[in-house]
Amino acid sequence: MMTKIEAALRDFATKVGNEAEETKEAGSIIRRHLAGEKISPEDNKILKAQMFDIMKGVGIGIPILVIPGATIIVPVIIRVAKKYGINIMPSSFD
Repeated sequence: MMTKIEAALRDFATKVGNEAEETKEAGSIIRRHLAGEKISPEDNKILKAQMFDIMKGVGIGIPILVIPGATIIVPVIIRVAKKYGINIMPSSFD
């Protein structure tokens, strides 16, 4: 039982780390743009994807902190959304 929990926690930490790296890369693209550098279509695609991931993360994280019982409701919503082909999780968690 403890091994499964440890593996799940390691997997979660890895995915959060991946999201942090992607967000750092998006921040670098934004800084270059603000400095006057032209952004390539590939950089623009990366930036858009990361912004969507950030918004997805906020959409999941805020209810857990604010709504009582959300720790039970949010996982159910995620599963139902996945069943209908709606992806509400950031890309690192796919």
